[in-house]
Amino acid sequence: MIDFSLRECVRRDIPVRYCRNCGRYFPITGRITAEYCSRPGPSGKLCRSTAPVRKWAESRRSDRVFQEYRREYKRRFAWIKSGKYTEKQFAAWHKAAKARKKDCGQEHISLDAFKEWLKDA
Repeated sequence: MIDFSLRECVRRDIPVRYCRNCGRYFPITGRITAEYCSRPGPSGKLCRSTAPVRKWAESRRSDRVFQEYRREYKRRFAWIKSGKYTEKQFAAWHKAAKARKKDCGQEHISLDAFKEWLKDA
């Protein structure tokens, strides 16, 4: 069966790629830019649905500015559910916080100044 499948892929000229998550080969039958296969991992979820999220989280792990912003974002979002904050207030804070995060990322303001602003805003 494996031999037949491989020969069929060669006959139909189906490209094969190495999955960047699980390390196994998979045929590309759709998006030619696919980096992850459709096989379920140990958790039962597909590589193509879990790997991009994990990759994004790993890239943000070393970003201190993002970590501070995300911590405050989660805290204030929880305030909406508890009734301390309205969605309108949160939207205004979010817009200002994104601008400050961008300034801090471009080193217009220091990380300490950004942290202070997050606490006081």
